[in-house]
Amino acid sequence: MVLRWFIGAILFFQSSTLYTQFSGYTSFGYGYHNNPLYNYQKIGDQLKQTYTELNFTKDYESSQLGLKYISGLMLFNRFEARNYYEHRFLGSYKIKFSTNAGEVENPEKLAESIPEQKEDNELEETEQDDESSMNEEDTDLSEIESSETFDDEIMIVEDSTSDFLDLGILASARHDKQVYKEFDNFGVDLLSSYRSIIFEDIYIRLYNSLGYRNYNNLMELSNITEQLLLQTGNNNNEKIHYGINLSIGYKFYTKTVYDTSRFEPTRTFVEKKPGVGKPGAKLKIFSDKKILTQPQATGTLQIATGLFLGKDWNNTGIETSVLYRYNPKSSIRYLAQYANTSILTDDIYNDHFSYRGIEAKLRFKQILPFNINMLFDIAYQQKRFEAPALNLIGEKISTNRKDIRSTAEIYLSKYIDIIDGLGIDLYLSGIILRNQSNDNYNDFSLCTTSAGFGIGL
Repeated sequence: MVLRWFIGAILFFQSSTLYTQFSGYTSFGYGYHNNPLYNYQKIGDQLKQTYTELNFTKDYESSQLGLKYISGLMLFNRFEARNYYEHRFLGSYKIKFSTNAGEVENPEKLAESIPEQKEDNELEETEQDDESSMNEEDTDLSEIESSETFDDEIMIVEDSTSDFLDLGILASARHDKQVYKEFDNFGVDLLSSYRSIIFEDIYIRLYNSLGYRNYNNLMELSNITEQLLLQTGNNNNEKIHYGINLSIGYKFYTKTVYDTSRFEPTRTFVEKKPGVGKPGAKLKIFSDKKILTQPQATGTLQIATGLFLGKDWNNTGIETSVLYRYNPKSSIRYLAQYANTSILTDDIYNDHFSYRGIEAKLRFKQILPFNINMLFDIAYQQKRFEAPALNLIGEKISTNRKDIRSTAEIYLSKYIDIIDGLGIDLYLSGIILRNQSNDNYNDFSLCTTSAGFGIGL
């Protein structure tokens, strides 16, 4: 239904005499992942996945309308029951306020966005991407894909002395097979962003996201989030760009009661007495209910601040960032010890509201011979959860779960132009990840390789 509406809107707007533009990108990837469920079991599988993105923009004299549809399909081989599909639709409207009287610019230059071609490794686990730092290029609504990860999208905007206001609405949904129906969800987010030049080469940006997420088969996790970001830095046309971020957010759970027949906050058991005349230790029969941490928690308040710095040369670029998350009020709620991989959204039971700690990232960009693009990322995170660490049978072994995550990722791509406006993107990627945790289920490592191709229009 969403796709049909999207195509209908495109046909309608194409009848206008003003400038319009349609673009699309689709990719198919295949690879091997030695731990696709991201847990202690470390059972490998072969994965196939698709990514599709459709964009429509319509420029007016001092504004721009944007429509975007994104979908992702994950297909497992061994874990076929884990196959799932996610998609989202974004409508945005950008308004330009000229700071010079009589200034007129080509509408095609109004904050043109370059869609990011998603790598398959990013699609497999955007949980690690939601920790990336926000920079001057990150908060245009045409690239926002999740209210919880508005800091992880990279796009290019044209710098100018003008002020910009962006308004948007994002609708998204995920569909799983019946055995993992708890992952099914849909959400709506209202997005807004205002950017202004306050000095000759210094900008300031305010970004706000108000969202509602509904879990159809797990209403205990349905929530409302409100996030406000203040960002300042120098214009991105400088060889060295830098800035600072300050954000505050609140996650509120809409339900404070839970189904005691399905969930329990801590693992329970009953003792089975030995038979008559058979002395010995009593047997513990553990409950088979799912563990829902702090099911009556009301919500979490989080404050985050960070710095980013980058430098570009002719064929080389380096970006680095440091971010610290602090939770003055923390009442997290998530489904523990449950296979939790996701594509387009970060881990839906373990988002950035769930923990506090420091994060650091380093990205190295290089154009190699034969116009091969290389991205090499290193990331480090310390996560302290205001929830207990558990052993594999669900018993509490520590008051707080603590994770240390280290990641190294490489991505190589080669774009081949077929005809004017149509090309093929070939790519190869690899990831090594180690998540050290005092929670036994979440203490794991993984490595993955994948290759594929995409077609862009």
